[in-house]
Amino acid sequence: MKINKYLFFIKDNLENYDDLLHRLKKEAPFRINIINYKSFKNTRYKNTLKQYNPSNVIIALDINLYKDMQKELLEYLRSVYHCVFTNILLINTTIEFKTDNDTLIGKKHCFFMCNKSKPESNVYNLILYSIKMYNEAVLSNRLVDYITHSFDSIVSSELLKKKKEQIELLNKELEEKNKTDHLTRLFNRQAIFEFLEKESKRTKRDIWRISNMFMENDTVKVSALKGEYDTEPIGDLFDHIGIFSVLMIDVDHFKMINDTHGHLIGDTVLKAIGDLMRKPGVFRESDILGRFGGEEFIGILPGTNVNNALGPAIRFTKALRQIDFRNERDEIFKTTVSIGISEFHPKDTSKEDIIQRADKALYWAKDHGRDQIAIYEKIFK
Repeated sequence: MKINKYLFFIKDNLENYDDLLHRLKKEAPFRINIINYKSFKNTRYKNTLKQYNPSNVIIALDINLYKDMQKELLEYLRSVYHCVFTNILLINTTIEFKTDNDTLIGKKHCFFMCNKSKPESNVYNLILYSIKMYNEAVLSNRLVDYITHSFDSIVSSELLKKKKEQIELLNKELEEKNKTDHLTRLFNRQAIFEFLEKESKRTKRDIWRISNMFMENDTVKVSALKGEYDTEPIGDLFDHIGIFSVLMIDVDHFKMINDTHGHLIGDTVLKAIGDLMRKPGVFRESDILGRFGGEEFIGILPGTNVNNALGPAIRFTKALRQIDFRNERDEIFKTTVSIGISEFHPKDTSKEDIIQRADKALYWAKDHGRDQIAIYEKIFK
């Protein structure tokens, strides 16, 4: 059943993607019209566009085509809706990708599509990205309508404060949606990289602080805490400070799940994994958990070395093995994951270094039988 959302896909410059566009039209939960630009500009389509709320409409087209006729298109849409129309999705097919995972990278109102990736990857990620745009448009219109219709009623400082709080709440809701993966409700790839950058800086700052805590006699000044933690285990200072670990998690044989049970069941598996990762007692509240792309997930564990990161990784794999999944014929099947772990190295030159190490450990786990956990620092000494 199609929802009342409408995507008008202008196919000029995208002729090589006809099969993908028609598959998108078949599988998307919203309504799609695939049309050339000349037909899109005629009176019949203009009258069609007028029937829909602009927050429920996306105009998708090739990024180079948009550059050539941007002014003309925007003026045409303004004549339709009598306002500035911003819900335009640009399709970029010319960018060079380094890895398959890069096909999932996009930026605001732009989706990067790659010939090298499988059609279902482009289709399903484009569907999810479009839904994200619809949600963003609804929130933006709510914000604009609120400001427009509420201005006359703001007559006192107390009321102004309340209105400001409501606007900030709307902006926060919009920001959270932009950082959240629609299917799993975990952080998306863009948000994960932002958190990884912050965690790297925080960890390096902690290392610098520790290096400046020592007095002339090489003893740490902790007299203010004396007696407060006397009953606690001592442990190693660097087990928890100046360190963090990353878990790369990949669903085993996920293509087989899609091929055997269908993509909707595959989505159910991914959603269940997201729910399990957020379940209390599996990871900590301070852990940062996200969907890295496709069937791959990521966890950033602050204040945790690889030995201590093994605990939540084991809890997660054991809990996942207990879940019974059912297909449309009510048949039960199980799924497992492979996990690669690595910890922050002070000499890392970029935030991608730790991901590459964890990813290398992940592929070692998959190459050696799957359904297991591999620690980079123990395997690749």
